[in-house]
Amino acid sequence: MKKKYIAITLTLSVLSVILLLWLFHPLFGMKLFYWSYEEGDTFTLDDYKEMYEGFPEDYQLIRDDFSFPSQDITDYCTIVVGAQARNISPFNVNQIELTVDWKDPASDVILVTPSLVSSAYCRRFSKLEERFITSFFVYRNGKTDKEIVDYLKNAEVLLTYHTSIKAYAKRKKLGDFSYKVMANFEDVPKGWDIPAIVVPEEGVTSVK
Repeated sequence: MKKKYIAITLTLSVLSVILLLWLFHPLFGMKLFYWSYEEGDTFTLDDYKEMYEGFPEDYQLIRDDFSFPSQDITDYCTIVVGAQARNISPFNVNQIELTVDWKDPASDVILVTPSLVSSAYCRRFSKLEERFITSFFVYRNGKTDKEIVDYLKNAEVLLTYHTSIKAYAKRKKLGDFSYKVMANFEDVPKGWDIPAIVVPEEGVTSVK
């Protein structure tokens, strides 16, 4: 009788933990992936200036003003951030966003481009594989990709998403997430079902 009582108690405890996770933390185990591509083939600095001045609401500034430390576009790169996570709940998760909320007047980050459409979506009991959550237009300033990513780990972000019963918001630093720096922009993490993105020399994006 005592063993049966213990078994029932343990079962109820496990079910309670699962239910609490469903309600309060349905998107579980998020990992970030960083891709880097060099600037110079697609846009000029004037293009970036015109895009920001035309649609400032579509970008985020980390510094106090919008300016270029160097006038050579090849001194810059774009760091694209993607994410992997597991939806452990019976509810679809949608409108997944990672919004940067970070200020650094001396930053080498010129612009942050969040996902313009909250299209990131994860079905119940399935895996999220999103190649673009946000991106950073960065002045290299002599840094390698790994050094830039180490610097970006200080960025404060707000992770938000919704289910049919609740909206979720969690403030963290990028460095709080586990991560991997991809060797090539065309690479897709092992096991992902989505196609690779290829940026040919003429700057037209295609899918492989």
